[in-house]
Amino acid sequence: MILFGRRLSRVVLHKKLVPIGICFGVILSLTAVPFMGCQQRKPSTPTDGYSAQRGLVLSAAGRQFPEDDEDFEPALHLDARRKTSQANSPEKVVLIRPRFYSTELEIREKLLVAVLTSPETIDTFGAAVNRTLSRHPNKLVYFSCTSDGEVPSTLRAPSVVNFAGVNCDALASHVLRHLSSKNVVKDFDFLFLMRDSTYVNGDKLVGLATRVSVNGDAFIGRTSDAGLCDIDAGILLSNGVFRKAVAGLDGCIDGTDQLSDDRIGECIAKASGVPCSDSYQGQAYYALNLEKDLGYVPDPATLVSRKDFGKVVTVYPVLSFKYHYRLHHHFSHFNLQKVHRQIALTEKLIADVAVHMPKDFPGRPDWPLGVEAPLKPSNRFDVARCIYFNDTHMLWKNDNDVISPITGSEKLSLDDLKHSTAEFLKKLYKTNLTIVSIVDGYKKFDPTRGLSYMMHLLLRDQDSNTELQKTLEFLRPLGKSEILPMPYVTEHTRVVMVLFVKENELDHVVVFIEEYAKTCLEKNDNTMLLLAFLQPMDTPDAFGNIRSFALSSSNRFRRSSAKLATISIRIPKDRRIPSDFALMDLVVRKLPQDSLVLLCQTGMELRTDYLNRVRMNTIAGVQVFLPIPFTQFHPVITEQEPPMPEFLELKRENGFFDSNNFKHFSFYVSDYWHHRALIAKEVPLAHSSTDLTAAHYHDLTFGIVELFLVSKELHLLRAVEPDLRLYYIWRNCDSEPNLRAAENCKLSRLNSVGNRGQQARFLLSQVTGKPTRASRDLPPGS
Repeated sequence: MILFGRRLSRVVLHKKLVPIGICFGVILSLTAVPFMGCQQRKPSTPTDGYSAQRGLVLSAAGRQFPEDDEDFEPALHLDARRKTSQANSPEKVVLIRPRFYSTELEIREKLLVAVLTSPETIDTFGAAVNRTLSRHPNKLVYFSCTSDGEVPSTLRAPSVVNFAGVNCDALASHVLRHLSSKNVVKDFDFLFLMRDSTYVNGDKLVGLATRVSVNGDAFIGRTSDAGLCDIDAGILLSNGVFRKAVAGLDGCIDGTDQLSDDRIGECIAKASGVPCSDSYQGQAYYALNLEKDLGYVPDPATLVSRKDFGKVVTVYPVLSFKYHYRLHHHFSHFNLQKVHRQIALTEKLIADVAVHMPKDFPGRPDWPLGVEAPLKPSNRFDVARCIYFNDTHMLWKNDNDVISPITGSEKLSLDDLKHSTAEFLKKLYKTNLTIVSIVDGYKKFDPTRGLSYMMHLLLRDQDSNTELQKTLEFLRPLGKSEILPMPYVTEHTRVVMVLFVKENELDHVVVFIEEYAKTCLEKNDNTMLLLAFLQPMDTPDAFGNIRSFALSSSNRFRRSSAKLATISIRIPKDRRIPSDFALMDLVVRKLPQDSLVLLCQTGMELRTDYLNRVRMNTIAGVQVFLPIPFTQFHPVITEQEPPMPEFLELKRENGFFDSNNFKHFSFYVSDYWHHRALIAKEVPLAHSSTDLTAAHYHDLTFGIVELFLVSKELHLLRAVEPDLRLYYIWRNCDSEPNLRAAENCKLSRLNSVGNRGQQARFLLSQVTGKPTRASRDLPPGS
């Protein structure tokens, strides 16, 4: 009971203290506010009369506020914005970093070459130095003395610095001062000072600068008897020696305003305190004086026999710029042989190590060194074809040719291999071996390596008159691929599709027009179909219905961007087709020069992707496009279902890429007229249909394709085109415009029968007397 009473009294006391505390806090806060305001800094009394008259009151922050808002006039501060007091904000440290990492890390280039020249010699000796030395150092600068008159155009080049009114015999000191004032040498480890009458072996000079430490004081040149460097032999200065020399350069001038170039070596040694030396850190500096050492040798070839020829850095004085080039020829040949010896030694070392490595060891070098390893096929379809051959024939060169004679470029290639083999065997065995014949061999093209040969050769030793066989492997490696600059082309060019229509192709032309209407006319493709009807003279018009159908199709899509037009060409009465030159002459006369012409053939699928590829692969003045189409096999013999599908699928049993088909061809009209003029004397230009009866338009052995093929001005792109697909159509090869086209037509017709398995099944059905669906459905004469 006593405990409960104590708890009750504590609760009541706690409830009474809460409002008392709140009241005490409010009174304390109201009392403390005036005292805190009095602690603020009192403003200074305004001294200008303007503030006193206007009755302004200064606040604690120092800002002025008017007593009456009506009399307030704002004061504009047009200076800079108010600075923050240093007492209120700490000063920020701004770190300015250089633009390049190399500047901050003090990474310098290796070599700067300064060439002393003159207006009389810069076009001859100066040009010779530039052509023979410029690719070796990091930078090459010319310094010339000029008069106050007009400066030649050569001296106004960016790499030439001119000193007006300076004596040419005292040019070196001005060069050092200029390089110091422009702060040029700070970016280089070494400075090489020379005259334009000095030949420099650039490879040897750069090698010397590379092997010398940049931390030491290097002052290298050819020393005289007095121990001074001769500027005619060239002077190599390190960055530290250059700075010391420039600092004390004025002390070398004794009562004269200019310092002679002959004394520049003495001045550098005196100012820098570093004597000239012809060797530094084990690296020798060989300079050859033609007058003193050799009495001036007229033929540079005699210098090659010297033992120290490979060590020579400079040759001086060169009295003729032609002699300068002759020296460069022999030094370059010597350096090239040196590189070849180093490569041969490195190859031998690699080959010796590779012998002891397992064949499957990763990174094991393959023969020959430096060439990519053979391609490892991922499946059986990627296995490269090996062509078996002997001295006269090749077997299974492709899927269609079982055996073919070796002619043309193949024969030239084998003859070249024989010649190289004879030289190789003579060098290897030191005997007189001759090649009797090629027993057999294999040829394979590897897309990663090149063309390889494995040949078994029958050889005869002329000394002992004995025969022996050797097996050798050859490789023609692929050259380095490079990107060729090509003009910019787009997919918006209008394509003019030209289709020559014969009397026996009327049914196929109807299908072609329907395909064109569905693919181009309905979709507003930027194309034009030009139907050229080959109408025999003095015969009834057999193309009236086709012409009406084409006109009606064009009228239905009058607002379309694609167009359809017709033209009639009168051919001779005997219905002989004239040369395609004559036919194309009459067609392209109606087209602008910048038109893109695409020759077509009936039975083809019209695809937008194919037309876009024609636009991209045909470039005016650069390239023409000759695609290889996918041609359907005979649908009845190969038992295709259905025989004429809506879309022809790319399958091995459906067709093949016909490399003998040259009917699809795209080019620009301007390119055609340019190349057509080249044979205008042999095949005159056709101006009208009456010219087609001339004899020179018949029985030609070549056509438009061959004209572009032999051209050296245009590139002909020949490649398979998966979007160019042709349905099977039996074609009459007797109506081709030239003899080569007739031969290609016969080969295409022969290969389009079917593949070997399909032909075998069809022939087997004929022999056994068990007709298949193909033999039953095959129409006679097809």
